[in-house]
Amino acid sequence: MESDLIIIGAGLVGASLLAALKNSGFRIIVLESHIPISTQTQPDSRPLTINECSRRILETLGIWSTLQPWAEPIKTVHISEQNRFGTLRFKAAEENLAALGYVVPCDQLQNQLCRKGTENPAVKFVPLQKLLHIELEPDQEVQVTVQTQQGVLTVAAKLLVIADGAHSLARQMLNIDVVKPLDQHKGIIFTVEFSQPHPPICYERFTNQGIIAVLPLKNPLRCRIVWVASDKLMAEMQHWSDQRWCDQLQQVFHGRLKNCTMVDRGSVFPLETVLAKQQIKPGAVLLGNAAHTLYPLAAQGFNLGLRDAAALAEILVAAKKNQQSIGDLQVLKQYQDWRTADQRWITGLTLGISYLFEAPLPGLGMFRAGGLLATDLFEPLKRRLAKRFLGLSGKLPKLARGISL
Repeated sequence: MESDLIIIGAGLVGASLLAALKNSGFRIIVLESHIPISTQTQPDSRPLTINECSRRILETLGIWSTLQPWAEPIKTVHISEQNRFGTLRFKAAEENLAALGYVVPCDQLQNQLCRKGTENPAVKFVPLQKLLHIELEPDQEVQVTVQTQQGVLTVAAKLLVIADGAHSLARQMLNIDVVKPLDQHKGIIFTVEFSQPHPPICYERFTNQGIIAVLPLKNPLRCRIVWVASDKLMAEMQHWSDQRWCDQLQQVFHGRLKNCTMVDRGSVFPLETVLAKQQIKPGAVLLGNAAHTLYPLAAQGFNLGLRDAAALAEILVAAKKNQQSIGDLQVLKQYQDWRTADQRWITGLTLGISYLFEAPLPGLGMFRAGGLLATDLFEPLKRRLAKRFLGLSGKLPKLARGISL
């Protein structure tokens, strides 16, 4: 089976690339074990925070208008450390924006991205049971062999996009090594309800029991809590009662979150940082978590992946227009050169936050508090940091500037 492009993985970032290439004219084969298209969204869907750059990309793709009814705006981001005086606040009004970001249901975003991609008649989904082999030779089409319900199938294309997640089997088959710079942590997500409406504020608080994010939801009486802690701490905390979780939450926020009760509590899940040492090869490129899996400390993982997908789509469309092979290493180097600085900055930010707020060095707490306060007071640094969080620094993809591909 011949095509121009093979995408392994139709998760959020793989589906984003598919949507971005809707009008490209490329013949695309998508290899995915689950075709995640549904009209239903569960009320307890995992929350995902998208920044302003991501919103603009989704708007250009024609997705934002259908996603917006599900989206809860974040007008203020409040970052602090328990029992320290320093606080850093970002406000939408200071950036002349309606919101700094939005909390959306992950599965609703997934559905909309996949629906947009499937509007392209040149896209063929292949439900796979197992990835068997990848043949990647210079100056030849890449060949991917998979096990399907109907039997063994081999597909070929000029370019293979690997977007099958943090533990990518395709990445392993190409002998691409990874680094894992952080000790493994665990996270838990739960929903709480308050007696009074919660304002459109996202709190991120660093405590001696982990890092806690409070995300506003469409229901103003409810918030989603994302709690990240070390394996050792979470091993004890996972046995807490619902009331203990709520009591602890109110204690670490010193009364900002009053009279909360548990609505639902998810199970504990592992977190890790996985960074591929190489993201491109002749005829292949890594995307999304297969390229860089980040802790959800700054809510940047998907936002970074979406910018990558938008940039890659732009590079591929330009290559086709210039009659270049989309699998040519020089074409893929254009993508790498464009995206490296942004990826390094966001990765460094995420790693830096983790190291800075977990290192048990004497006096570091005062340094952190002073750093938060100084950043909040020093307007040029604060604005520059805000642009990074918003995804609006550096060269922006056309899709982020309202230009369709």
